[in-house]
Amino acid sequence: MTARRSVRRNHVVRRVGMACAVVMAATVATSCSEPATAPRETPSGTEVPTVGKPLSPAALSIAPCEAFDLREATVVLGPGTALQTQDNTGPTAPRCAYTNRDTNANIAVALANYGLARYHHEFKGNALLWREFQIRDFPAVATVSPLGGRRERDCTIALAVTDSVLLFADIRLATTRIGHDDPCTVATAVATTGLENMRRRSG
Repeated sequence: MTARRSVRRNHVVRRVGMACAVVMAATVATSCSEPATAPRETPSGTEVPTVGKPLSPAALSIAPCEAFDLREATVVLGPGTALQTQDNTGPTAPRCAYTNRDTNANIAVALANYGLARYHHEFKGNALLWREFQIRDFPAVATVSPLGGRRERDCTIALAVTDSVLLFADIRLATTRIGHDDPCTVATAVATTGLENMRRRSG
């Protein structure tokens, strides 16, 4: 990959953390164990994928803290998890963030008003990690930001729910889980739960 432009990391969420073993025991567990949702590298030079069946406007009206709520975050981060940030009016990326101060783990979810084409253009050449895959037939990318990100600790999933809206799931693992859990597998579980909650909103 070649660098194209300097990274502008104003779009979203920073870090989130959790133990996949805990995730697998709870409602977000299925994504940790489903091979179809695990981030896998795609050949370089491929075109930006489009969304075949985009979510409805009703689904897109969901707030980030409804797409992934405190109960679901507590299942992942453990007892003591609290709401850190709730912003439903952000012009670019309304977001919701949770933290567990005891473990230094964080999780955030955001809805960005731009699609994979822009994300590819602005971030692909600079990311420490870039893996394209699918979640429930929706195109997604697993990335690690070069701005303070560490591949063994951090991961962001950008999931295209339409060609102009991205659902972000961002994680920073608990300190004790670094080296034990794959942050992108856990972030994929969070993104999958967010997607399913959005689908339920649309009826």
